[in-house]
Amino acid sequence: MRSISRQVGGVSLGIFLAMTITASLSTALPDGRAWSPTELLCLPGHNYCAPDRFETYPDGALFLTGAALGGEGVGRATAGLRWADTTWVLAWSVPFGAAFIGAVHSLPGTSHLIWKGVDCCFGEYGTLNPLVMAEAFDDHVGPPDTVTLIWQDRFNYSAAVGSRRRWVVVSDRQHQAPYEGDLRLFYSDTAGAWREVEVAGHGGDGVAIAAVDDTTALVAWTSSFIEADGRRENLRWGMLRGTQWLPAVQRLSDQGLIYSPKLRPRP
Repeated sequence: MRSISRQVGGVSLGIFLAMTITASLSTALPDGRAWSPTELLCLPGHNYCAPDRFETYPDGALFLTGAALGGEGVGRATAGLRWADTTWVLAWSVPFGAAFIGAVHSLPGTSHLIWKGVDCCFGEYGTLNPLVMAEAFDDHVGPPDTVTLIWQDRFNYSAAVGSRRRWVVVSDRQHQAPYEGDLRLFYSDTAGAWREVEVAGHGGDGVAIAAVDDTTALVAWTSSFIEADGRRENLRWGMLRGTQWLPAVQRLSDQGLIYSPKLRPRP
């Protein structure tokens, strides 16, 4: 595995370029250690849970978030499960489905969710799904807040939450002329009110966003789109300062194909 690490505005940018995993038929663990038995995660009435996110909470506890699937007559559900020493314990569940729960950078001690809803509507060019955010607490999830509608086949999105503002970036096809790319960027200072900032770029191979301060966010995106100079767009970045979009001129990397950039706070 090879990675690139840069620091921009107090945020570290890490890019995993490639990773190969091999495993033998059996691998011994150190003395005194063993894997716990396989456990089927599910909610009452459902057949199983499909976790999207596996995280560590500020207190060190492991947390899983994902969709509850299967079962008849019980409707859709999304659940959060907390590891309690030897087993997973249900922390909260909500009666709606989530197609994929993405990454959200938020303030220490807080947890937020972003997901694509499974309920759809039909637009001029195809099927659309809502892109939704909410805050997650120890035992419940706050009111959902719809950011926008995105195309059904879009799964590259990321969000950040600061003390005064929220930001969302998504790779979403835009049927417009001339074609400027698929990158869309939003911010919100008030629940239920989102504003879109015009940006150019392609995020088909991954997007990421993180807060730099109360009104500034760092955005990274990558794609294999061939630009006018004959080179791949690859890894690009920019800053949203207030309402002003400031794209960087240089690529962060021009080596090979780059997928799924990740941002993390600098220690």
